[in-house]
Amino acid sequence: LIGLAPDAGTLWADLRVGQELIIPTVGDDGVTGVEPTVTPTPLPYTIENIFFAKTPLGGLWCFGEVVNRATLPLEGVTLAISLLDHDDQVLSRVQGAPVADLVEANGRAPFALLFASAPASFASYLAEPLTAMPAYLGSYYRDLEVQTAEGSGSNFGIYQVSGQVFNVGPEDAVQVTLVITLYDAVGRVMGVRRAEPEHNVIPRGGHTDFEIDLVPASGP
Repeated sequence: LIGLAPDAGTLWADLRVGQELIIPTVGDDGVTGVEPTVTPTPLPYTIENIFFAKTPLGGLWCFGEVVNRATLPLEGVTLAISLLDHDDQVLSRVQGAPVADLVEANGRAPFALLFASAPASFASYLAEPLTAMPAYLGSYYRDLEVQTAEGSGSNFGIYQVSGQVFNVGPEDAVQVTLVITLYDAVGRVMGVRRAEPEHNVIPRGGHTDFEIDLVPASGP
């Protein structure tokens, strides 16, 4: 395992065969006995499209998206959302991860974090990237395409998304999952669900249907 100290921005990762490691050394002009200043490398993703929604039991959902600004897919992504008062003091804080395990290069992955006991009010919030690492793509089968997707509202504020998933790659796909994200009129995330299609094994050249219900956080 490798890691940075917590005050430098925690980042843990499993080492893999063939992975390149860069170990800095003190140059000839280094000053003996002087501790170098650790400058954390900014994580290559941003947190956007945040939407808050109260729950009937006094909790608070925070929806949003992780946007990968790197040129490589990411995994092991985690983030934190803090609710602040007027003096920028933390009232409550939660940590979590996107619903999708893999965030493609220049791609997006939604998240839904729950404040189980939220403060009655807050003045602002802070969204913090915590961890990320280059994805080991041997763990994922990515030759899948969603086609003919359609969405429609129905009774009791439920929004239904249906369509087909096609396997366009050279192998059979197993443990197939879908991530559905709902947006409001200004692009904020207002609903997220991860679910399986009708069949979660798709042979090469084959396809399966899906029909998934979501409840938008803002109501009907």
